[in-house]
Amino acid sequence: MAHVATIEGESVLTSWSSIVLTTHRVIGPSADSGQASLALDRVEWAGIQHRHHPHYLWVAILLAALGVALWNVQGVGLGVLAMFAVVFYFATRSTAVVVGAGGGRVTETVRTSERDGAISFCRIVVAEAARLRRH
Repeated sequence: MAHVATIEGESVLTSWSSIVLTTHRVIGPSADSGQASLALDRVEWAGIQHRHHPHYLWVAILLAALGVALWNVQGVGLGVLAMFAVVFYFATRSTAVVVGAGGGRVTETVRTSERDGAISFCRIVVAEAARLRRH
């Protein structure tokens, strides 16, 4: 479990990767500020987000079409560039755990082998936030 400074009356419930769930907050990395602390009773959602850049595929299709149209040395070069664009597309795809509360977000990248644990963590966060709002 990751170490985090807690406030009085707060205890750590669980953690996943670098995100920590306490009795009062969700603490973890943020794309904007580096580190975010979200009040648990303000958490609106938690889930898995898939990110990809389809423009790389469009560039690959365009380069491949130009390469076929030219069908000479430049065409082969364009074909190679098209393959690089496809490689970039697959290399930049990612999956992340995202917890949102108001305008704040906690985000952590998920490796394929961690997907089940990430989903379980999101369920726990949503359940704890709902429990806290009921009381």
